[in-house]
Amino acid sequence: MNDHETSRFSLTVTGLMGLLICFFAMVFMKEITLPYLALPLVFLACGILLRRKGVSIPEIAMYLLVAYLPFSKKIGEEFGHFGSAFNFVNLLMAVFLLSWAWKGLKRRDWQWQSNALMIPMLLFVLIGVFSIASYRAYGAEYIKEASVQFLQTWIIPLVLFVLVFHTVRDRGAFKNIVLIMMFAVAVVSLLAVYEYQFNTGGGDIDEARVGILTDDPNLLGAFIVFYMFFPLAFIFMNWRRKVSWTMMVPFLISCRAVMVTFSRGAYLALAVAVFAMAFFRKKWLFLILVFLAWFALANPYLLPGGIRYRMGQTVKTGTPDMANTEALEGSLDPSAGKRIEVWQAAGRMIRTHPVFGVGYALFLPKVQHYWTFPFSMDAHNTYLLIAVEMGVPALGLFLWMLLVLFWNGRKVYRKTRDPFVKASALGFLGGLFSFLVCNFFVTHLHVPEVAAYFWVLAALMMRSRIEVETQEIKK
Repeated sequence: MNDHETSRFSLTVTGLMGLLICFFAMVFMKEITLPYLALPLVFLACGILLRRKGVSIPEIAMYLLVAYLPFSKKIGEEFGHFGSAFNFVNLLMAVFLLSWAWKGLKRRDWQWQSNALMIPMLLFVLIGVFSIASYRAYGAEYIKEASVQFLQTWIIPLVLFVLVFHTVRDRGAFKNIVLIMMFAVAVVSLLAVYEYQFNTGGGDIDEARVGILTDDPNLLGAFIVFYMFFPLAFIFMNWRRKVSWTMMVPFLISCRAVMVTFSRGAYLALAVAVFAMAFFRKKWLFLILVFLAWFALANPYLLPGGIRYRMGQTVKTGTPDMANTEALEGSLDPSAGKRIEVWQAAGRMIRTHPVFGVGYALFLPKVQHYWTFPFSMDAHNTYLLIAVEMGVPALGLFLWMLLVLFWNGRKVYRKTRDPFVKASALGFLGGLFSFLVCNFFVTHLHVPEVAAYFWVLAALMMRSRIEVETQEIKK
C-alpha cells in the first residue's frame, strides 16, 4: 500500500472501531442490559466487515480487544467479570492466540522475534510461579486463587504483549492501534465529565468523585493519565500547523476528567508527564513550564478550585514534619495518613522476607501482623506490593522492564523517521513517566481495563525499536 491507501485503510478500521467504542459508551451511559448473545454478535459483525477489507483474523481480534478493554468490567457481565476465567476479554485473547498460531502453522513461518523485554519478563514469571509454589502449605484453595490472579495480572498481559509485538508489522496496524486508543481514552474522559456534571452527589467530595468503568476514582485517574498524552504529543511535534491544535480538545477533556476523579496521585502524575514530554521535546519549553509551575504554586489562586481544595485536604494542620513519622501521620488527612502507615508495614514485611516475599496474593491477609490496626488495607503502592509478595529480586526485574521500555521508547523517539511513530513515542514516554509516578499511590496491574493498554503500547514501542535498528543498518 502507498501512504494514501494506508491512510484510507486506517480510516476505515479506526472508524469502525470508533463506532464500536461509541456503542459501548451508549450501553454504559444508558445502563442498557444486553441480551446474552448480543455482544458476540456485535463482535462477529465487526469481524466480518474487517475481514472483507482484507484484515487478518489476528489483527481483527487485536482491534476488537483494544476497543473493548476499557469497558470490559461493565459490559458483557453475563460471561462474568475479569475475575472469572470465562469472559469476553479471555475469549478475545483466545481467538487472538489461536488465530496467530494457526496463521504461523499455515504459512509454516512463525516469524518469531525476540526483544529486550523477553528475558526480564520470563524471569519475573518464574519468580511468581515460585512464590506461589513456595506457600503451597496454605492449601489447594490458596494455590487456585493465587494462580488465577497471577494468570490474570501477569501471564495474560505478557501474552498480550507478545501477540501484539508479533502481529503489528506495518505502519498501518501501528497507526490503527494508537488511534483506537486515543479515541477510547477520549470517550472514557467524556463519560467521566458527563457523570460528574449530571449524576454525582453534592457536598461531600467522596460523593463527587467519579470512578466510572473501574468503580474506583483512583483507578480511573490512573487509566486516563497513562494514555492521554498522544494528542499533546502531536501538538508538540506539529505546533506550527494549525490543524494540530485541534488535538487540544481531547487533551483538555482528559485533563478535566482527571480533575473530577479528585485523585491526588493522578494530579501529580499528569504534571510530571507533561514536564517530561516538554523536556524531551524542547529544553526551552521545559524551562517555561518550570517557571509557570513555580508561578502557579506561588499564586495558588490561579489553580483550578477543585485541585486547590483536594490538595489542601492532604494536610490537616500545620506544616508536616518529614523527620517525625508520628507527627507527619497526625498532620495528614486520614486517607494519606493510613497510606503512610501501610507503607511502613510493607517496609517491615520486606525486611522480614526480603528475597522470596511473603507469598503471592498474601499481602492483605498478612499485613495485619505488621501494624496495629485490626483490619487489612491495600498496599497503595505497586513497587512495595511486588517486593512484599514476591521479594526484592522480583521488584528489580519489574524496574528492569520499565527501564528497558524507557530506553527503547526514547530511542524510537530520537531515531525514527516516521512523524506519526515519533509523536506516538513521545506520548508513550509521557505515559510511562505517569505510570512510574502513579504506581507510588495505586496498585492497578490486576485490573485489565486499566493496565492492559500499557502492555499493548509496550509492544508497539519494542516493535518500532526493531524498525529503527533496520534504519540504522541501512545507513
